[in-house]
Amino acid sequence: MSGNTKKFKMNVPYLERWTILLIKEQYMVKSLIQDYARSNNGHLADKSFDILCRYFALCGELVLLVEMFLESVSPTETILELHQLEYVTFKKIASSVASIRKELRTDYNICLEIN
Repeated sequence: MSGNTKKFKMNVPYLERWTILLIKEQYMVKSLIQDYARSNNGHLADKSFDILCRYFALCGELVLLVEMFLESVSPTETILELHQLEYVTFKKIASSVASIRKELRTDYNICLEIN
């Protein structure tokens, strides 16, 4: 069965940059959560608080996953090969992060993307 295992390739510098941006976004979300804890902003704030907490947790999961991938890469490698389960896990969490990011932007006017 291991001979039939599909491998996926990912760009290491891209993953490294993406991890840095996720950590920065996580820091911004943490600040928003702390601001929320200091104020009472009503029902809408309660909903956005829950979403911010979910986003913070998903960013943390994704950062840990990418860091785990990058641990096995030598400093000179630019391409990382992932097994199908690793790749699918990465894509699922990344998709959830993007979905919540979009919800925060469209429903709550909270933009976390860093250019």
